[in-house]
Amino acid sequence: MLARSLASRPLGALGARLRPSSRPLHKVPWCPRRWQVQNDIDGTIAGNGTAVTRAAAESLAHVCGPRPVDPAEVRSTFARCGSKVTALRHLIAIRAPGASAAELDARARAAHALFERKVLAYSVNDSGRLHPEVLPAMERVRSRLPGVSFATTSGFSSAVGQRIRLLLVEQGYSDAGCAFSDQVPEGEAKPRPGMLLRCMRAEGLEPHQVVKVGDNVADVQEARAAGSWSVAVVRNSSMRSTSSGDSPSAQQRDLLAVRNELARAGAHAVVLSYAEVPDALFAFDDFSADLDPEVDLRRAPELFALESPLSVL
Repeated sequence: MLARSLASRPLGALGARLRPSSRPLHKVPWCPRRWQVQNDIDGTIAGNGTAVTRAAAESLAHVCGPRPVDPAEVRSTFARCGSKVTALRHLIAIRAPGASAAELDARARAAHALFERKVLAYSVNDSGRLHPEVLPAMERVRSRLPGVSFATTSGFSSAVGQRIRLLLVEQGYSDAGCAFSDQVPEGEAKPRPGMLLRCMRAEGLEPHQVVKVGDNVADVQEARAAGSWSVAVVRNSSMRSTSSGDSPSAQQRDLLAVRNELARAGAHAVVLSYAEVPDALFAFDDFSADLDPEVDLRRAPELFALESPLSVL
């Protein structure tokens, strides 16, 4: 019932078929285009934010005392801040309004150190567990677009991100590069585009050749800030506030609320699961055949619309 209900709802700026606007575009000769698909980890290709939420709540309790922590508040903050230490600092500031900037920084560093130890312990059953649709989708992309490469970017530090990445590699995942929040200058991690640009430049590409696949607002903002394409995945998003144990109607409202927020953030496509990412990428590739190579994709939503219903749950 839930799948049919979702499938029947038009989702506006979603889907896999592009309709160019009336704005004149320059026709360029077709050639196999090089693409880089940058995958976020938690909530996108693996996990659903459970490990992060649990580790954050326990870390906050350690530095702020045993005050109740709302999981929805944690997920929302991490979804918008991108960098884990920045998110923890924001949550600590709410709980310690009189603390100085130096004290907040010290508490955030202490919380982040504990957070990383805990998230690694919990990641085997969450962030380190690859979603089953990811590998078939990646192979589908590779079979149709020979000029594609995959990279991995995440707001985790390199110590944690590389450990989780190795867990994913053991399950068959492969990429050509990666970037984590502590590998770029301070303040340049998500939602700023520092990690995206690092991976892009390693392959000698331009922003319009990069597709960032993520699950939260910070991922969308990262792509938009770089002038790259953005695909947002809803099903396991770290922004979700419901789980499989909740009622179908509650899950439906939650999915649609997350979808709407990601669309408002400026995602070029919002899809239900990673299985639909190839369709969005193929649409971008087709559209790029008619796209002026000088176009600034930060304005791309003005150039086209995406049309398709959210397909299956």
